[in-house]
Amino acid sequence: MSTNADFAARPIVVGALGGSGTRVIGAILMAADVHLGSNLNIPNDNLTVSMLMNRPRHMRAASDAEILATFERVQRFLLGDAGVTDLAAVWRAALTTEHPNLARRLRYALGAVRERGPKKGAVAWGYKEPNTHLFLPQLRQLHPGLRFVYVMRHPLDMAFTQNLQQLNNWAPFFDIDVPADAKGIQIAQVDLWLHATERAHRLGPELLRDRFYSLDYERLIRDPEPEITKLVSFLGLDDSPARISQYAELVGTPETVGRYKNYDLGHFRPDQLEGIARWGFTVDLNPSS
Repeated sequence: MSTNADFAARPIVVGALGGSGTRVIGAILMAADVHLGSNLNIPNDNLTVSMLMNRPRHMRAASDAEILATFERVQRFLLGDAGVTDLAAVWRAALTTEHPNLARRLRYALGAVRERGPKKGAVAWGYKEPNTHLFLPQLRQLHPGLRFVYVMRHPLDMAFTQNLQQLNNWAPFFDIDVPADAKGIQIAQVDLWLHATERAHRLGPELLRDRFYSLDYERLIRDPEPEITKLVSFLGLDDSPARISQYAELVGTPETVGRYKNYDLGHFRPDQLEGIARWGFTVDLNPSS
């Protein structure tokens, strides 16, 4: 599919730590006629991006040129311009990536092969894949008009997730050790949140200036319409009252919001709790009292 050069140069990319609530952001973007690809999972992550990018050992060792080549390939798939070498690369990634489930990897690769580019009426393109924030410098180099949305969720809620894949994959990126015990893992999860959030908010404004947007997930679910209005206005999408109401209907409150209040927080370090508070998140050390 041939696309307008300006259209291609201005993708919308959504990143975060996984589990931050980006699913609803993806749903809002698609409702606003943003093409996020067709190879999506239930949380609206683009699995073509995941397949090519989520190879932690490979990507940590890769040169800037190799990382750029990966995201150039992503662009060709999502805009419907993938060629034979791109198809070969995605199958090669499926067979060599570090994810242990081969059947799932092959299914992701087949979905990539079936990508067909934006449908008529798409106002923008992009993708949602949480770990994209790790590659902000390369994304900015590739896409001069990149618009990046970084989603933040309460880090203590994130600490008590049972999904450790992200921590195991990317903690070495920040020189964070992953202990074997539950409390040590929770401490490491908060360290990952603080390092990733601080890095994204340093690089985002530095590289993208006013094209970097920080979204507080808790604020979104407390009062959806004002937060959605700010987001879609930032992205230049339809912010008419009728569309805002439509987007707001997509927002719900997961049962896991506030789950940290059910746990003792005494094992978290004082510097972690201070860091969380600096980002505007309440830390209640005695939630049941």
